[in-house]
Amino acid sequence: MLKLLAACTLIALISFISRGEFWLVGALFAGYVAAFICCWSLTNRMGHAAFDLQKAIRQIARGPFIRMGSLFLILGGVAQFSAHALFTAAGGYFLFMLLALGCLLADRCHGGEKN
Repeated sequence: MLKLLAACTLIALISFISRGEFWLVGALFAGYVAAFICCWSLTNRMGHAAFDLQKAIRQIARGPFIRMGSLFLILGGVAQFSAHALFTAAGGYFLFMLLALGCLLADRCHGGEKN
């Protein structure tokens, strides 16, 4: 996943430099951070609450608030700069989530072959 993310970031970086909008790189990384928090929240819930029902209930209750709260906070902060920055951050968020979920699906689909 990291190689794909690095390649996509490099393509975006070249695009930003060629258009003279290098400052959008920060917005792209803000989108990556928002997606990382969402992915961390999901994997943390699965990892720590797998065997305890009460922990699972608490994680399910507060998980959406952590994910949506961090997403709105980060994207709202980026939106204060410009609409281009907002769309770049949203694109970074969706790119990271697409790669993360694609890697998860690929691992689950081909994970049975390892055993």
